[in-house]
Amino acid sequence: MKVRQIAYIGVFAALTAVCSQISFPIPFSTVPFSLGIFAVFLCGAILSPLEALAAEGVYLLIGAVGVPVYSQFTGGPGILFGVTGGYLIAYLFMAPLIALIAKKFKNHLFPSLIVGMLISLFLCYGFGTVWYVLI
Repeated sequence: MKVRQIAYIGVFAALTAVCSQISFPIPFSTVPFSLGIFAVFLCGAILSPLEALAAEGVYLLIGAVGVPVYSQFTGGPGILFGVTGGYLIAYLFMAPLIALIAKKFKNHLFPSLIVGMLISLFLCYGFGTVWYVLI
């Protein structure tokens, strides 16, 4: 990996951490709505699939060791493997999926990004909801 790629991975991991702090509690639910998904969308739209996977992996690993980078300044393995963990783990699949779709259909970039983001959003909510119900 080149230094530029490593820097992009770090920047997008940090962007996901910052955007995740902008969250809105949902009434009658323990799962807040966070702008971390926006950062994941941006990560997938700009980076290659491998770089997007690495950026979101770094974000999840930083939070797993206890740094409060998840929504509402939380962190640690209890959050990652708790009731909201499925939504966070889905970030690993969302960003590379968007990047892969954008790369595959680069002649029609804007429509492919919209489709990729919608598919990844359904993936996030589907995976997260199943995880939430099982936990």
